Amino acid sequence: MFLAEVDARPAGYCLIFIRRLPPISRVNKLGHIADFLVLKEFRGQGISSKLKNEAMQWFRQKGIKHVSLNVLEKNRVPQSIYKKWGFFPYVVEMRKNL
Repeated sequence: MFLAEVDARPAGYCLIFIRRLPPISRVNKLGHIADFLVLKEFRGQGISSKLKNEAMQWFRQKGIKHVSLNVLEKNRVPQSIYKKWGFFPYVVEMRKNL
């Protein structure tokens, strides 16, 4: 986990891990950003980019070549940021209420 602070106050964080995929997959290890948050009062200051850069550097040091994350379909602002960073849609999760 990477924690961003501004004036010794928590401003945001990025929680990451490495997933091992089944041997039938072409990619055997995948970096994953599990959670990403910058508090509203600190947005627009480049904190998310700094957190992302730290995460990507850590993944590279671990030999990871592919990184994934999840974002709600209706969450358009984070989607535009992730696309700017080079992320692209890959899998569509479908659900059904019972």
